[in-house]
Amino acid sequence: VALTAGSFAQSDGAAAGGQLELDLLFVNGTVIDGSGAARYEADVGIKGDRIEVIGQNLRERYDADRVIDIDGRYLAPGYIDVHTHTGRERYDADRVIDIDGRYLAPGYIDVHTHTGRTALGNDERAKAALNFLYQGITTVNIDGCGRHSTQFADQAEGQIAGQYEFIDANPFGLNVLILLGHDNLRRAVMGDDDYRRFSTETEWQEMGSLVRQWMEEGALGMSLGLEYEVGRWSDVEELVSLAKALADYDTRSVIQAHERATGAQHRYYIPSEHNAEGLYGDRFEKYPDGWDVIDYVNEAITIAERSGVVFDMAHMKVTHQPYFGRSAEIIELVETAHDRGLRIYAEHMPFTNSGNSPMNLDIIPLKYYGITGGRRGVRGQPEREYPYPMIGAVLDDPAAGQLLRADIAWQIDKHGGGESVDIIDSDSHPELVGKSLNDLSEEWNMPDLVDVILRVKEEGDVNKPNGATFRSFQTLSFEDVANFARTDWFGTVTDGGVTSLEGGFAQPRYFGAFPQKIEFLVKDNDVISLEHAVRAGTGLAAEMFSLPDRGLIREGYFADVQVFDLDEIEVKARWTLENSRAYSEGVHYVLVNGVFAIDDGTPTFALAGRSIRNQDAWGR
Repeated sequence: VALTAGSFAQSDGAAAGGQLELDLLFVNGTVIDGSGAARYEADVGIKGDRIEVIGQNLRERYDADRVIDIDGRYLAPGYIDVHTHTGRERYDADRVIDIDGRYLAPGYIDVHTHTGRTALGNDERAKAALNFLYQGITTVNIDGCGRHSTQFADQAEGQIAGQYEFIDANPFGLNVLILLGHDNLRRAVMGDDDYRRFSTETEWQEMGSLVRQWMEEGALGMSLGLEYEVGRWSDVEELVSLAKALADYDTRSVIQAHERATGAQHRYYIPSEHNAEGLYGDRFEKYPDGWDVIDYVNEAITIAERSGVVFDMAHMKVTHQPYFGRSAEIIELVETAHDRGLRIYAEHMPFTNSGNSPMNLDIIPLKYYGITGGRRGVRGQPEREYPYPMIGAVLDDPAAGQLLRADIAWQIDKHGGGESVDIIDSDSHPELVGKSLNDLSEEWNMPDLVDVILRVKEEGDVNKPNGATFRSFQTLSFEDVANFARTDWFGTVTDGGVTSLEGGFAQPRYFGAFPQKIEFLVKDNDVISLEHAVRAGTGLAAEMFSLPDRGLIREGYFADVQVFDLDEIEVKARWTLENSRAYSEGVHYVLVNGVFAIDDGTPTFALAGRSIRNQDAWGR
């Protein structure tokens, strides 16, 4: 009998033999409950959408429509009645599935995703969110980086409520929570043409009124996109004012930020444009030296301290090779703030690589070919030539040449240094493929890596801005990733959207951020315990968002449950052009609100996710 979503009947009272009745019973389980506490042996019974009971020898007191024996010690004789989508059938209990060596844990709560387009769409197959389910994820925040969807309301009123109402009527495969967008506030109050400046106190008040409106519609807080348009133009005074508006509604409100910087400056910075007019405008007037990742952390602490709300630094990381090791300083800053009672959290994707275009780096900025607005590379640019003579003419001018060399050196450091940057494509010199800048520096006896880049450009492919296609192999240090993971306030996120197995390069984090924490930091390098890794994606996230009945294996909690095999946990998506899209392995069962979404490794395409409004979570 193939069991699918909707297999479990709701029933109360005792079964015919006088025993209590459950829909599902996991027996002989090893439970990791999401709190960080040590694993323990227990049976777990589920009825409807809740965890009904946790205890020992529950088969003696309960009948269940389906029994799953987690370590294979229980094989009952006879038959167990089960409910399927075709009706009630008989199920041979001698075929109770043996899942030896597996653990039962809460489903992960991914607090920073970009799943909104799928969750608010109509593609039923995509809405199963398989790349998330195969990681064990059962709940997501669909809005981040300062933006929320406006597709359900042209005016401010109803923008958040409309999203929740759509989810209620058109379920997603995962539970959904929503943050209001800071960009939406600025655009609504300052206009689409006048937000490239600091806001005024009068505008803070107008934005604060919208904060209240959208919180009353169900948002659990506000997201910031401090490195992007429109959020980059804000200052700390504006953000403190909006944080206080959140606190006036409820101090459990969360501010989640996409950082202003992860290294020595913001993502789009290059030395030749430092303090350039129009990039960050009056912010650079206020901070003429720019700001780095330490400044960003201090800004977060200031906002949390002056408002009293929760502050979350999403996808926190330390980039730029000269900044490697600065995680220790960040941890000290945050934990000192914790000692003062502040509620500050962070998450990461626990890889040592990052970046939106790691397979096609901007090493020589496109401005040197007369292309403006091209800091993020050649995506979207028509096929064209990038001849070396244009670069040579810049180098012939001592002042301009010095700036060009500084820009190239900056980009090399940004992407992890000469060991990290290597060539993955060259039509004119295929023998260079697979070699790093350090390899070529030694081979060509060129100590300065900038000279290496310039030689590749001079002798390389005219249709490539850098003369070849470069990737970044390791943009983060293992030391920093491990240091962050060891703390008790650092969670896990994908920062990803719903993604299929088809297409070009996709960030492996979309398919494997959560199992990566176990494979990389528990199994391979013994940095943290399995209990710590599970809590980082379950109980910790529920604590941050003040979710009282998710994120833990507890009686009465929603049955968002995963069963995984520690030996089999493996991230299959790789940082290559050929195999960056692959579902992770090792998660065999996933239940969302008591309904199987993954059943013995097979997706059911059930859409059992539910909306989570602040009123639901906080009892308002």
